[in-house]
Amino acid sequence: IADNIDLIRSQIGYCPQHDILFNYLTVQEQLEFYSKAKGCAGDENIDELLKIMSMDSKEDRNKLCKRLSGGMKRKISIACAFAGNAKIIFLDEPTSSLDPSSRRSLWNWLKQMKISRTILLTSHFMDEVDELCDSLYIIDSGRIKAQGTPMKLKEQYGSG
Repeated sequence: IADNIDLIRSQIGYCPQHDILFNYLTVQEQLEFYSKAKGCAGDENIDELLKIMSMDSKEDRNKLCKRLSGGMKRKISIACAFAGNAKIIFLDEPTSSLDPSSRRSLWNWLKQMKISRTILLTSHFMDEVDELCDSLYIIDSGRIKAQGTPMKLKEQYGSG
């Protein structure tokens, strides 16, 4: 790992629980920044990400991040995690601040993206876990209390 740290950094994306965006960058600039930070040209998969997040109009691309709604900021934070075509993605409460329609759209997109990537996410929503996770770990006070598929854990511990 130590010998290939730049390569490893370029392959990792992270979306924290609380959005951390540069208020005075536009949506486009925000994604370019994260792509370049990962060593990419800056626009490698930005068009695709903006389209998926329904922010591909010229007006949306040029909007300052400080002017976005909470849900739109969340979408951009998620897109930043995937910027540069990262292969290992960490998503902390990815659907917080999203309306039900955006949440479902994101789920559908994440299901497609997990085919060619490893996605680790935290969630308090069991419906989200059922929809997205192949493997599940229940953690309490920093310790793994249970692990398995969502179905296996439901069978073992009940449906809720």
